[in-house]
Amino acid sequence: MQSSSMSLTTSVEVKEAQRYVGKPILRKEAPLLLQGKGVFTDDVTLPVKVYHVAFVRSTYAHARIRAINVSRALTSPGVVAVFTGEDFKDFPMGYWMHHPGMAEPRRTPLAYSKVRYQGEPVAMVVAENQYQAEDAAELVDVEYDPLPALVDPLKSSESDVKIFEELKDNVLFRDSYTSSERVREVVDSAPVVIEEVLKNTRTSPVSLETRAAMAWYDGERLNIWASTQFPHVVRTYVAETLNFPENRIKVMVENVGGGFGPKSSVFGDEMAVYAAALKLKVPIKWVETRTEHMLITGHERDQYHFVKAGFTSDGRLLGLVDRIVADLGAGTAFWTEVQPVMVASVSVPGPYKFDNYSFEVLGVATNKAPVSPNIGFGRPVAAFVMERVMDIAARKLGLNVFDIRMRNLIDKEDFPYVSPAKVVYDSGDYKRGLELLRSMLDVQKLEEERKELRKKGKLLGVGISVYSEYTAPPSSRLSGVLGWEVGGYEKATVRVDPTGKVQVLLGVMDMGQGHRTVFAQIAADSLGVKMDDVYVVEGNTDVDPYGFGSWASRATVTAGNAVMLACEKLKRKILRIAAHLLNSKPENLTIAEGIVRDQNSGREIKLAEVAKISYRKVNLLPPGEEPELEESAVYEPPQDMTVVSYAWHGAVVEVDPETLEVKVDRYYVVHDSGKLVNPALAEAQVVGTVIGNGFLQTFNELVYDSDGNLRTTSFWDYVPPTAQDVPEIFEQEHLVSPSPTPGGFKGMGEGGAIGAPAALVNALDDALSEFGVKITKVPISWNELYALALRTGVPK
Repeated sequence: MQSSSMSLTTSVEVKEAQRYVGKPILRKEAPLLLQGKGVFTDDVTLPVKVYHVAFVRSTYAHARIRAINVSRALTSPGVVAVFTGEDFKDFPMGYWMHHPGMAEPRRTPLAYSKVRYQGEPVAMVVAENQYQAEDAAELVDVEYDPLPALVDPLKSSESDVKIFEELKDNVLFRDSYTSSERVREVVDSAPVVIEEVLKNTRTSPVSLETRAAMAWYDGERLNIWASTQFPHVVRTYVAETLNFPENRIKVMVENVGGGFGPKSSVFGDEMAVYAAALKLKVPIKWVETRTEHMLITGHERDQYHFVKAGFTSDGRLLGLVDRIVADLGAGTAFWTEVQPVMVASVSVPGPYKFDNYSFEVLGVATNKAPVSPNIGFGRPVAAFVMERVMDIAARKLGLNVFDIRMRNLIDKEDFPYVSPAKVVYDSGDYKRGLELLRSMLDVQKLEEERKELRKKGKLLGVGISVYSEYTAPPSSRLSGVLGWEVGGYEKATVRVDPTGKVQVLLGVMDMGQGHRTVFAQIAADSLGVKMDDVYVVEGNTDVDPYGFGSWASRATVTAGNAVMLACEKLKRKILRIAAHLLNSKPENLTIAEGIVRDQNSGREIKLAEVAKISYRKVNLLPPGEEPELEESAVYEPPQDMTVVSYAWHGAVVEVDPETLEVKVDRYYVVHDSGKLVNPALAEAQVVGTVIGNGFLQTFNELVYDSDGNLRTTSFWDYVPPTAQDVPEIFEQEHLVSPSPTPGGFKGMGEGGAIGAPAALVNALDDALSEFGVKITKVPISWNELYALALRTGVPK
């Protein structure tokens, strides 16, 4: 892999030279993980016996539960309890989002009276070990009365068969928006009209570590260990659902083997574990199997976009109308609800400058697994829709794919820019990014290569894409516009202990990004201490400040800036104390390498000595100064705009026209995620999300049959990328455009998954374009590609 970095502007002024932020420092977490010494939820050991859980899951997509007989399971060796929906029917799992257009059907931890998707948990067995729990689960007899399964959202929206009887129909969400009353008129009367049905079907990000939960009610407190992206949210939600005092719940999170969205949900089976722990008063543990994970975890996308766009004859976009039908499965996760399709609907315009935009959204229930967050969260769909429209329009108009985009992009001078969906973008330099991508791809050389490969019977395709991702949404958007009962802020507590070492306590959660490294870099520079003297603490609700976790590429933006603000407060206190001790003034002092120095006299004092006095010799403190060295700060993103990161993606693919074997030969990314704290970790995140998620969800689809049975339940059918799929050339460039945050951070964690599918499909479409192939769906499997090509005569 080749990579490079370029900084065009600086986003903040720094008075003192930074020593850590901006440097590619190796991950502090890496040694233990590389040695296999990392502790995950399944590795946690307790001083008492831990019992194990197995779930009985519905074999039907839609059926009434006539009876559940657990007598044989209860007499099976090692079994201590069997629970059914009847035991937990009084624990309704509430919603953290309330929107006028959204229905809120009742949900419980285990299915009660009816199952609505294959894999829904119906019963739960607790036994002395995992083998006994699984054996006993097979002895639970469930009698079903099958009902018709609805798997097509278009048909389900009009069906008389109700998935939730308490609702009037199967539409769980309705929304609409128009920028003006003239949108349709403008589009219909445009010189060039593009009309397409673009589909992004169902996928899952499949984290390396599946979901895992362990709980122990010791008679006083409910202790929870979970593989989650938001420990405090789990605590609050469990308290609300089980009607148990929150101050007697402790959530602890060890290493998380990948989150990618699903671990920012609380599923019914997880809540069943916590409820059972309260009843049994013994530790119980459940670790999801890969089959269970494939059945229900992280299902998302599944959107149909009926798009109509109007262009001028020279390729300027005049307007776009989008009718969206989203398949939500049998309900939703507790706070994502209908958010993926809502995010997609307002993200379709991307970085393009036009005035006329409207959408209509239907979120429809089907007998598939409920939707839950999936990396990118609606934005990959938006990028796919708009970037396919741009390529299709370019082909129809005879334009270059670079040129049609260039003439439609927002100008740098336009920021802050109000998109046609009324989202305010903070900053960006999209045209510069496109110029860089064009240069990296070397289009002229690629055209010559295309001709030479064609002579050899090979096809070459080049695809590009861009997206605009609003990261770290503020409270005004989350709680106001979207209806979430969720804050957009984060809090940091920074403490210097009596020996001068630093602790940073946060409510976000690392899932492999390198938080212990990144936040230590920020704190070390902000305080003026050695990075090795900083230790970052996350994943303990008894210790860490309340936080909303890591999702929406928000952690560095929110928590990183909170760390800076807390360090600034703490630094002022340290300088006040040091000035008193040195008989100086705070404004004359600096801190570097843990030493406070008077710039005028040259006298100095170690931070460790200041700390010792602050805790143990408080009589030496300035009059009125409180003991101890600890400060907290809250950072809330700007309320009047959104922090927007973006990236240009470029893919070069080779296609064998005889076998339709696809090889991604080269890949290029130009990303602007504001100021980079650690370039090495940033570049690794780009590569990881492009390959691990972008590639995965471009060529792999979760497929249901007409009875609602998932046909892709293992890695034989849903195949993760391997090292062999990594392009030989993977190059990156980084731009920095100003961001209105203290640190200039913009977020980037999900970008690779957003931009890659559109770029890859555009490249495939380009490779096969001479045969009249037009790809309007992602993921695109080899079988689908072959069938599509066969109809147009590509295979020889």
